[in-house]
Formats: sequence, structure tokens, C-alpha cells
Amino acid sequence: MPRVHEPRAPREAAIFSDEVPADIPAAELTENARIVLEKRYLKKDAEGTPVEAPETMFWRVARTIADVDADYGASEAAVEEVARQFYDLMIS
Repeated sequence: MPRVHEPRAPREAAIFSDEVPADIPAAELTENARIVLEKRYLKKDAEGTPVEAPETMFWRVARTIADVDADYGASEAAVEEVARQFYDLMIS
């Protein structure tokens, strides 16, 4: 029988910071990859200027994906480890 879980109550804000941990490796991107990220994926201000670095975007996405594990009872440390794995996959 499929496992059914009780979803958490909606959160007003994410439980994590977009700040990239100091020990996370930097993304080694080609110039073309950086241009595409700047034009399409990085957060931008009202004028359209990117306001985050590619590493911050990768970390934000990795944490958002990994955070779903908390819905199934994962600890913050486990969520952090999964986020690091997703981050490593995205920058490689």
C-alpha cells in the first residue's frame, strides 16, 4: 500500500538561507553558460540586473529541492546533505 504522509503547514518563508556555505565549491562555468544564467535564471532587480551569483542560484535551487525531504521527516542535517549532493550535481 502506498505511503501517505501528512503535509506540513504552509510556511511563510523558507527555513533556510540563500547564503552559500563557505565550504561549497565554486561553479566552473563557461562564459556562455554565465551569459545564459544571467539572462534567464538569476534573480534580478526591478531594472533587470542580476542580484545573485550563479553559485547562489544553484544553492537556492538545491536547497529548495532538498527541503521537500523535511516533509517526510528528514532532519535539517539530512536536508543539508541532500542539498549539497544536488548542488554538486548541478555544478559538475
